[in-house]
Amino acid sequence: MKTRLDAGDRITSAGITRWTDNRIGTMDDAVPRIHNSPYDNFLITGLLAKIVKGLPEEHPLKTTLLQVVKEDYGYAMAGFEKSGFRHEPIFWEHTYSTSKSTFLATMAWTSALMYQLFNEEKYQEEALRRFEELQLCQEKEGLLLTDGTVLKGMFYRDETHKVFQHFNHQAREHLYAQAFEEMIIAFPTNDRYGEWLKAAKEYGAYLEFLDTFTEPYPMFASGIYWEDEWQDKDSFYKQHLLVSDEAEESYQKQLKQGIQIGEGLYIKRFPVWFSFRGNNAILLSMGKSAAIIGRLTNNQALLDMGHQQLQWMVGKNPFGQSMVYGEGHNYPQQYSVSSGEITGEMPVGMQTFGEEDQPYWPQFNNATYKEVWVGVAGKWLSLTAELLNYENGRN
Repeated sequence: MKTRLDAGDRITSAGITRWTDNRIGTMDDAVPRIHNSPYDNFLITGLLAKIVKGLPEEHPLKTTLLQVVKEDYGYAMAGFEKSGFRHEPIFWEHTYSTSKSTFLATMAWTSALMYQLFNEEKYQEEALRRFEELQLCQEKEGLLLTDGTVLKGMFYRDETHKVFQHFNHQAREHLYAQAFEEMIIAFPTNDRYGEWLKAAKEYGAYLEFLDTFTEPYPMFASGIYWEDEWQDKDSFYKQHLLVSDEAEESYQKQLKQGIQIGEGLYIKRFPVWFSFRGNNAILLSMGKSAAIIGRLTNNQALLDMGHQQLQWMVGKNPFGQSMVYGEGHNYPQQYSVSSGEITGEMPVGMQTFGEEDQPYWPQFNNATYKEVWVGVAGKWLSLTAELLNYENGRN
């Protein structure tokens, strides 16, 4: 609430690398970045709507929050009507790599939540429209693999199906599963309900497929790649921050370190990545997707896979080290800059060496792989909540 300004403006981030004296007007003040981004407004409105949905009726903030989500949804729509899906990358913002399909998933998810809160037709119409458009970004026909099997269920960055959706640092894979979940909850009598459930199962089957490439360890492989994705320059340079032209050649070398599964198709255990390496946010986001789809489709294997991503982080990995400081044993020192070690801190995650596709976890303590990241802790808690909700029989 404190980052919310007028008419859709938001304080989105700030950078500071020095101690603060907590006084306004002295040399350590940081100037925040302020933006009015339709995507950010849809995303944050959805987060608030999900919070409001879980609050008891007597909660003192509920009335205020209901007003806020209505206003902010309106600001998001007003901005979207002007700019559409044109998402200009904002340097240092973690929405930098946003694709059309993640944009659609966010809009469908948020609109479905708004319909559950207010039961108004405009939210229903928007949710159904955007979710139908999202379905066009999912592989439904299937791709023939070398072993004769057909792979489907995964999402592309848009309806052209040129570039698969994958993440390399920040990760919002879970938005696809959340969109399925809230649409299924909000519109159980819709004529296309059965199609949605089938598509959710196919997406879950894709996650199960990715789980087979890292045995005996439980880490999800990062995803499927076309060998020529680097040739889509607009997409390529939105997916990767702080890269030069050399990244195009490196993409091809990194991909060949993966596993070829079809003509022009590769599986990468770790992402193709450059400036920012470490996959904890990615595997936890995928774990949340697995837990949500597992709960929706009554698939215990997916729920177990979600749980196993937590196990990977606390020691079920090739190095036998916990990446949660103070949890388990043999945990390493992390890069927490000027704060010292903090019990419960979690790093960006396991990386790879050079252009290889296998775990690399040196004892050297530096960013980004050992950098403490609150985003990872948030995803850990979010995935844990999904598993607890399943055990307790709640949504």
